Amino acid sequence: PPTQPQLDISPAFGSLIDLGSGESGDQLDQAITMMSTGNVDVDLDCSISDSANGVFTLQPSDPFSMTLSPGADPVDFEVLCALPALAPGTSETFNGELSCTTNDPNFPGDNTFALLCAGSAPPPAIPVPTMGRWGFLVLMLGLLALAGFRLRAIRGI
Repeated sequence: PPTQPQLDISPAFGSLIDLGSGESGDQLDQAITMMSTGNVDVDLDCSISDSANGVFTLQPSDPFSMTLSPGADPVDFEVLCALPALAPGTSETFNGELSCTTNDPNFPGDNTFALLCAGSAPPPAIPVPTMGRWGFLVLMLGLLALAGFRLRAIRGI
């Protein structure tokens, strides 16, 4: 049997990882599953190039390094998108790149994933006017005056 590392990773290198969309403050995530299918350890090192200023991170660590042993269970790591606060009523799309290197000869050099997520902020709240003490007093006086006119109409005065 060949004695070289073999990495099985899903989604495949070169894929777009679309983490979806959410509202400001949400955290979106997508798992990447990997395992060693050869008979030699696979070394994997991944990091994020984030043009979105820290929106994307890796979990359990960023950068991420791991050695996968042959025959071991598949391992997941997470790509996270932490949507920042946005101006009310606006939306924005964020892009980044996840770059990984491995000792698997089938994947020489940098192997990348394009990262995408989108966020939006709800429209601003509509202020609802409330009455102060004087507004309430004027309203009550108006209602009492209407009641008085109604009583006069009923009694015929």
